[in-house]
Amino acid sequence: MAAAKRGEKCALFLFDESEESYIGRGEGLGLNMRAEVEAGLIELRHLDPAELSVGEIADLVVDRVEKQGVKLVVMDTLNGYLQSAIEEPSVILHVRELLSYLSRRQIVTIMTLTQHGIFGTELSSPLDFSFLADNVFLLRYFELDGALNKALSIVKKRSGPHEHTIRKLTLRARGINVSEPLIGFSGVLTGTPVYHRESKDGGE
Repeated sequence: MAAAKRGEKCALFLFDESEESYIGRGEGLGLNMRAEVEAGLIELRHLDPAELSVGEIADLVVDRVEKQGVKLVVMDTLNGYLQSAIEEPSVILHVRELLSYLSRRQIVTIMTLTQHGIFGTELSSPLDFSFLADNVFLLRYFELDGALNKALSIVKKRSGPHEHTIRKLTLRARGINVSEPLIGFSGVLTGTPVYHRESKDGGE
């Protein structure tokens, strides 16, 4: 939305939900994505991985960059993209080539990757693509005071130092809120944190 507000064209390739569902979730956060879609600044396209190969999907991305001047590409989710390459032994090479191309063109690329599982230390990803990314954000669920919460942390930043704290992420109708660091807790990323009373409170 920020890129669209700057007048930059964006292409979002959806594998796990429809365009209307995506717009609806945006509206739930107070984002009027529909107006940007109608203005031609945001393209939402649902792709069926059963009907397209990884090469065909890559061609769609390249087409949007070369012919339509797209400056931001979103793949939601990378798991869906990988379903197009179940029989492809060189899937990592495909993704690497696509990201290398987008990087050379100075295109901002955002990919989400869903882990298997909800809680615990045994969460796993279908493949590890972190070595291809410039920045990696980790979103994990944790239980606190009888409620399900989301923890946000940055696990990789290719250039320069980055913050190592864990913060609570809250999604509301009026937008997104990131809390102060969760100081005083341990085990947040396991899903069942422990509060140490001798430490300072981590805030809301």
